[in-house]
Parts: sequence; structure tokens; C-alpha cells
Amino acid sequence: MKANISSVKDLPGTLVIFEGADGCGKSTQIAKLSRSLKKQGFKVTVSSWKDAPFIGPFLQSNEAAKKIELMVTSEANLILQVADLVYRLEREIIPALSRGEVVLLERGLETIVVRGMMLGISEEKIRK
Repeated sequence: MKANISSVKDLPGTLVIFEGADGCGKSTQIAKLSRSLKKQGFKVTVSSWKDAPFIGPFLQSNEAAKKIELMVTSEANLILQVADLVYRLEREIIPALSRGEVVLLERGLETIVVRGMMLGISEEKIRK
């Protein structure tokens, strides 16, 4: 299925997106909710930010780079974050929602929109 975040409302599963600043406890709350839902018999998929194979590890190593010349530009980093989300939408999120699962998503489109706007890109352009 082609990745389209707006189409998830038509799928039988439930999508819960956790947004917030780094270190605010998103991962902790996702883990707690996941355990609780599983105990209640729900099938749960957790999709973490920057978790797509190849893309995620590159983003993490880019953020850890100590020398500016080893880093990609902010704009390129944003494009890679979009690629990470699209990869996870196509391969994790939409399939799990199609199966009727609860998907707990650590950050989503809103994070990309805010980061893009901080770079001077219009919200309309980002959402396209």
C-alpha cells in the first residue's frame, strides 16, 4: 500500500502518536502502554522514530558526528526523516493498522512539519 498518513483513519486499527521534546518520556510511556494493552489482549506494534533500516542508523550517526564537515545539512536531514517515516508507514504502520492492531508511533508527521518550518519551509509545502 502506498504510504499516505491521511488514509489511516479508514483502517480497522488504532493509531496513537506520541509527540514531545527529546527526553520527555515518550519511549517510557509507549513501553508502559504497550505492556498494558498486550496484557488486555490487544495486538500492539511499536514504531520508533529513526528506526528504518539503513536510514535510522545513518540519522543517528549523523547526529552523533562531532565534526560539522561530517554532517549532512539540516535540509538533507529533514528529507531523511521523511524517508524514515514513509518507510515505516509502508512496512510497519499501515500493515499493522490493516490487521486491526494498535500502533504506538513515537513521533510522526507533526515532528517533521515543525522541524521543516524551523528551516523556513512552509507547512503547506511540507504536508504535500
